[in-house]
Amino acid sequence: MRDTHSVFDPVERDAQILRYFDFPKFCSMLQRKALFFCRADLLGDPLEGSLTAAMVADWEKVSSEQFRSFRADMDKMLAKSGYMNCWHLGLHESMAMWRGYGGDYGVAIQSTFGALDDVLPKEFSEGNIHAKVYIGPVHYIDHNSLTERIQHGHNQQFALFMNKYVGYSHESELRAIFLDPSGAARGDLKPGYFIPVDLDALVPRVVVSPLAPDWFHTVVSSSVDKFGFNFDVVSSGVPKEPRY
Repeated sequence: MRDTHSVFDPVERDAQILRYFDFPKFCSMLQRKALFFCRADLLGDPLEGSLTAAMVADWEKVSSEQFRSFRADMDKMLAKSGYMNCWHLGLHESMAMWRGYGGDYGVAIQSTFGALDDVLPKEFSEGNIHAKVYIGPVHYIDHNSLTERIQHGHNQQFALFMNKYVGYSHESELRAIFLDPSGAARGDLKPGYFIPVDLDALVPRVVVSPLAPDWFHTVVSSSVDKFGFNFDVVSSGVPKEPRY
């Protein structure tokens, strides 16, 4: 059983999750039989792992300028220590997610929280890394607010990665994450890690983007077969034609 942690809220095992890809990343997953955990500062959100305005104001009240400068350097370093694999938590497909992460030739794998929890290791070990893997939903807050504070801020290292700017709330994100603070201190952080998983147990269904041309469905099905999987490949449920 995975360890519990105050920062990671529980999720129902049968809760539906989707992971949106462009086609090359999807094929990479099939070829490697693994999920990719990307380093936080390479995800495209400049606020990943950063403090909020309220947190900065709190520090200014209780610490000297020299200490704040030291802490800022530490926080910048630790902001790169998170590695995560990200999913969309919800019952329905998201057009914002299709456009943002799938594009014209995108796919999504459909699964459940329970299946993801089952296939991911409780701990990840490689080289100098020996870290626990946690899974939970992201919370969305206003980083500019002087009154709104991140949940579980006392456990800052994880909490900073599990609270995102409210402008990303459409992602309804579920994150699997581990930390490598010692790698950040050594300055030898990798851009990411592939963690092998049982894809047959994780992926019952692959959904083809509603933005893709009709022929792309055959390409996705052929690729699934080529890599030796039997996933159910279906077209998106997003309506393409209006009803009058």
